[in-house]
Amino acid sequence: VATSVKINNHNIPIKLVLTREDAPCKPNPDALNIIAEYWGFESEEVAYVGDDLPDLPAIQSVGLGFSVPNGHSDVRAAAAAVTLTAGGSGAVREITDFIIKSQNKNDNFI
Repeated sequence: VATSVKINNHNIPIKLVLTREDAPCKPNPDALNIIAEYWGFESEEVAYVGDDLPDLPAIQSVGLGFSVPNGHSDVRAAAAAVTLTAGGSGAVREITDFIIKSQNKNDNFI
């Protein structure tokens, strides 16, 4: 809930956010594909952030997989990018900023 509130308060254009509050177990690639299909996305358009071994299949199945510096070494190696910020200390904000900047949409949030 807290993550969704922050995203809404900052008007971040993300259609779906799954957090530990929403899904107690980590999504597997099949579940991510179902969610992506529901929202009309290809798996290449999905970003996922994880920090432990159960996250590996999901990170490897999406278009942009992230990990955090305090994540498992195998997860960090599999991720397309590793945040500078540790998990629980603003990593999701760092990732959303990265996505927004890469889409040249900074001006929408300033």
